[in-house]
Amino acid sequence: MFEFVTKHKRLIQIAFVLLIVPPFAFFGLESYTRSIGGANEIASVGGIPVTLTSAQVAARYVGNPAMSMTNGLLRGFISEADANATIIPASFPIVGGRPLSSLLAGGTNACPGHSDKDTNNGVVGWWFYMNFPATRTTWID
Repeated sequence: MFEFVTKHKRLIQIAFVLLIVPPFAFFGLESYTRSIGGANEIASVGGIPVTLTSAQVAARYVGNPAMSMTNGLLRGFISEADANATIIPASFPIVGGRPLSSLLAGGTNACPGHSDKDTNNGVVGWWFYMNFPATRTTWID
């Protein structure tokens, strides 16, 4: 087996190209990463609604045709104003009743001495990256 691979490297390379390139050519990167809108998106983090802008979802799609996804990543931006307005429920120990911004580096009354703030289209805030397990749900309009 290894002798065949070393003897026919060029053939193996061509085979790999033929297996890898067509999915991108026919389906594009859109099937691997998808924007979920330029408007505000609401993500529930520990039951707390968090408003994210410029949100994108990336996931591994499975099936033939791809009908579901497995583990994925949600990326979105929360403005400083939205982080200040998002209050952690009082039922959360230690941090309950505080604004989300107080838990983020650079936020008002946050412990870290550094800032993780960034900008998105001139708006100051933080980028959130959240891994999630994807499960199939029923579409409701």
